[in-house]
Amino acid sequence: MIHIRNLSKQFGNKTVLSDVNLDIHPGTCYGLLGNNGAGKSTLINILLDLIPASVGEISIGELQYPGDTLQIRSLMGVLPEKELLHAELTAYEQLQLSAMLYGIAEEERDQRIRTLFNYFFDSEDDLDKVCGSFSTGMRKKVGIIGALLHRPDILILDEPFSGLDPGSSLVLIDFLKQYLTTRRIGIISSHNLSYIEQLATHIGVLHGTRLLFNDTKMAFLKDGAGMIDRTLFAMLQQEPKSSVELNWLLDDVVSPADKSEGEVHPFDRKPADLSDNDKNARHLNSKDGGAVSRDPNSRESSRTSALSAGSQAARSSQNAIKP
Repeated sequence: MIHIRNLSKQFGNKTVLSDVNLDIHPGTCYGLLGNNGAGKSTLINILLDLIPASVGEISIGELQYPGDTLQIRSLMGVLPEKELLHAELTAYEQLQLSAMLYGIAEEERDQRIRTLFNYFFDSEDDLDKVCGSFSTGMRKKVGIIGALLHRPDILILDEPFSGLDPGSSLVLIDFLKQYLTTRRIGIISSHNLSYIEQLATHIGVLHGTRLLFNDTKMAFLKDGAGMIDRTLFAMLQQEPKSSVELNWLLDDVVSPADKSEGEVHPFDRKPADLSDNDKNARHLNSKDGGAVSRDPNSRESSRTSALSAGSQAARSSQNAIKP
């Protein structure tokens, strides 16, 4: 069980967390919600002993910080919001490094890495590619695999769905439903409320430095009668934003100040209405269907034409602004 009592955190004169009390039992998937800057990542970092609390205590079962820090960390698998990967290492090398740091026996590392990789990735060939060449979603999946290699009893995921495509997100959801058994704890901080709704058994809402809500998902949704996004919106008492002052941007009617007399909107122009600049641009874009020629002579000819047209357009612009 994770036991947090009277926890507060200040950065200088700014209070980020105030008097947080929380118990998370095995078998719980805890959805940690709140606005940007509400203190979610701060609470996770304190839980990981990456930053100290100003006041309060944390215990994991019978273990406590700071005396049992290494033992507590061995129980945890962590995906930070910004995954810490070495760009010059291949995915396989990165995961081998994670396995070694967690003390996984050498004879087990390869099998664990490959089976997890094949589950989350479409091609095992990506194992031999450097992490610096990966997309955001691919880096996220490598970070998730690294957090799972040592079979942690406590899995902490900070924005795990950010950057994942819908298919990969569903794969992760299906996996977590199987992994978070009655003896394990999951803590997930995410702004993707639809995924939280599928996974969480309990909900915590941080707002105004305090833990505003801490109970089961059913209680949060009022016995399942609501939707998690609307319930959260109402709980945080956020007033709908007015866009009245943005009429200059949102109104489809062009104001007199933005339109010269007799001016025709570009979408309403006929070919005869096009200026010399427009005609030059239209000619360049339509030539050869916009395709790039592979013939060097043709490319040089196109380049010369483009430079000539550009010079002509520049001269036209200069003549237009002469007094």
